[in-house]
Amino acid sequence: MISIRSGLLQSAVPLYTSVERGYFRNLGTGLLFSLAGEHFLVSAQHVIGDVQSGESFLAFNPVRNVAATIGGRVVESFEKVHDLAVLRLDEKSVSSLAGMRFATQLDVDTSEPAATDAYCVVGFPNDPQFRSTRVNAWKAKPFVCAGVLGQKLPPLQNHDQRAHIVLDVDLSMLVDGNGQAASIPAVLRGISGGLIVRLPTVSGLPSLVAVQHAVFPSRDRLLVRGTLWSYVFGLFNLELKGISSAISLLLPKHSR
Repeated sequence: MISIRSGLLQSAVPLYTSVERGYFRNLGTGLLFSLAGEHFLVSAQHVIGDVQSGESFLAFNPVRNVAATIGGRVVESFEKVHDLAVLRLDEKSVSSLAGMRFATQLDVDTSEPAATDAYCVVGFPNDPQFRSTRVNAWKAKPFVCAGVLGQKLPPLQNHDQRAHIVLDVDLSMLVDGNGQAASIPAVLRGISGGLIVRLPTVSGLPSLVAVQHAVFPSRDRLLVRGTLWSYVFGLFNLELKGISSAISLLLPKHSR
């Protein structure tokens, strides 16, 4: 299981918007990422797209103990079923997130997913009662669950076999970010935009493989779907024209 001390967990952030003065609502999960000297927030398109006109987009910075207002230019996936968005953070946003860890290309694995690999999902579930603006209320605990590549999948809505990865979660191995036993949260929506991570089999570090965007719960099974990181690099390619040749080295042939 991914450790709370993992650098990847330190790059994951719960996302909120302000609803009115003194209150906010949970939105989803994002990943801080740095590439070619620029800083980004990577999440699901439906998460970033849920920010309404007049609302502030917020992420908690635990290093400075402040709720950071973030903004910038958004690039979305052309195919809506991929449900990806990359926010190119402006200078003010980067400054407000000072001290936080931004993941890099070294944290990403774009090799073909394998049935023999182990994976986990990291996200910040929504709490319908979570409306306090007190500083300690922002310190949401991540939800972490382990899984393997889904086999014999039922028909899934808006599924793209080339772009998506589907994990079959082991319901007996649910933990929170501190490694303590946990149950499936009543509201899973907040994990959208979260991390799908490949775990090392023998040695090495966990690596990013996909951005989570959908869950399919049933009585005895939980399927979690995400879009592969090769497609995230495709969005970077659109936003950072000058480094397209370097990014293309990380893209599988079918997504170039």
